[in-house]
Amino acid sequence: GTAQYQISDRVSVEALGIWADNAFDLEPEERTTYFGVISLDPDRPSDFKALQSTLSGARSDGYTTAFGGARLHVDVTDRLSMAHDIAHFSTKETESFDIESDRRVCQVDPTGEASSANCFLQGESTVTRFADNAVDVRRRTGRGRYEWDLGRHRLEGGWHLRSLRFEDNIEEKTVIEGTSRRGRDPVRIRVDSLTDRAVFSERQFGAYLQDAVDVLPAEGRLTVTGGVRADYFSFNSEWTVSPRLSTRFSATDRLTLTGAWGIYHQKPTYRELRGDPEGIGSIEETLNRDIQSQRSVQYVLGGEYFFPEQRLSLRAEAYYKDLDNLISYTIEDVRVNYSGENDTYGYTYGMDLQVRGELVPGLESWFNYSYLVAEERFTEDALSSYSDRLRGARQGLLPRPADQRHTFSAFVQDYVPGDKSWKVHMRLLYGSGLPYTPTNPGPEVAEGVQTRVPGDRMSERLPAYRRVDVGATKRIEVTENGIGEPVRLELTLEVLNMFDMDNTVDYSWTRGFERVPKRLTPRTLNARLRLTF
Repeated sequence: GTAQYQISDRVSVEALGIWADNAFDLEPEERTTYFGVISLDPDRPSDFKALQSTLSGARSDGYTTAFGGARLHVDVTDRLSMAHDIAHFSTKETESFDIESDRRVCQVDPTGEASSANCFLQGESTVTRFADNAVDVRRRTGRGRYEWDLGRHRLEGGWHLRSLRFEDNIEEKTVIEGTSRRGRDPVRIRVDSLTDRAVFSERQFGAYLQDAVDVLPAEGRLTVTGGVRADYFSFNSEWTVSPRLSTRFSATDRLTLTGAWGIYHQKPTYRELRGDPEGIGSIEETLNRDIQSQRSVQYVLGGEYFFPEQRLSLRAEAYYKDLDNLISYTIEDVRVNYSGENDTYGYTYGMDLQVRGELVPGLESWFNYSYLVAEERFTEDALSSYSDRLRGARQGLLPRPADQRHTFSAFVQDYVPGDKSWKVHMRLLYGSGLPYTPTNPGPEVAEGVQTRVPGDRMSERLPAYRRVDVGATKRIEVTENGIGEPVRLELTLEVLNMFDMDNTVDYSWTRGFERVPKRLTPRTLNARLRLTF
């Protein structure tokens, strides 16, 4: 909620409060995933299999966020204004699951019926995964901002001082039980096990100054903005300085051109500071006090053209980013695992195209296309010092985990003929395959039981992501007398992934190191209610 109070003509106070509690509960029961090859060549028989899993237990993920702040705004003169803020922000992320999965791998005749009789058992095991993890981050911030209008110049400056507190609790393990490949002896392997807790506090300080200059005689035709900011982070005693320059040129009433250059520093988040504590011994041992902020030198060119007759805008932007001091990461299902080291450097370049406007008067639709290349190279120190952690990392350029070359999305709206209280929408999504690291056989830990190690890092790609959503919204005016405006109710019903397309997010691996896809949500109904007053 928000509140504002006007103390005088030049002094006002604002307050903002936000609280959100998101919980995602999952109780899996069973899963069957088919994989392999179906061959129509009589000389090459099919090798088609199924992974059948019976699951028990539950998973619960939670994200609780709270924010509260107040701002004092003062117009000192008609040209000089200042604002001072105080704010408190907290977020708690929890991850809890205790799931036992009984798995059976079967050879399947693709010409037969989908039944247990058509499943010729090749192996079985039980996987138990347990976790009770929580990360609690609290942040207090004081901030000042000052603006001075000098006609052709508009000066702006500010500062912030922030305290941070992190509390991390980890308790997780994974156990696999089965039989050895030879001899049928029972085998129990603890894949990982970690229990630890850490609490620490840090401080940040930053300040900036910029000047926006109206260059040409025609007011508002060409604006050039230059500035610099400095930041300090007590965790690693690091100072960073970031100069920036941007320009905006209104060539005509329809065409606007933009350009920008700048050096940007991204201070490490807590999960980047922690890295991957697995196998190290404790969280405190993984905290790298010598870590540096990731840096990006960015070059951006863009333009926008407006077609008034069609009520459409065409936007285009091209960019190149030179990256260093990167903290490498990998993605496991939907969990991001950071290395905790400045161990790579690289670049990103691409372009974004968008057509946005009112295909139907009063309803905005858009079409987006993006092309992206994101590559990195491990430093020599990283390759020599972290060979176990980075096993499979090759010298030379490698795709970054976000290296998704082509993405396309569209969102189209329309009214139901004869009744504007009803509107329908369609959303299309496409993304070319993201890179991933395959799994290779490792050394045997018992007779016939082989461990798994990473293959060549980011050397293969997932299948493309495809999805179509459709939905309808009914708008109901409950009463004309609300708090400042009428009370309206919106009811939305959507069919997500309407064509039930299979989208792979990751792979698990059988004993024979065959890929078994892990897939995202199938066709799903979604209902939403929104009340405004």
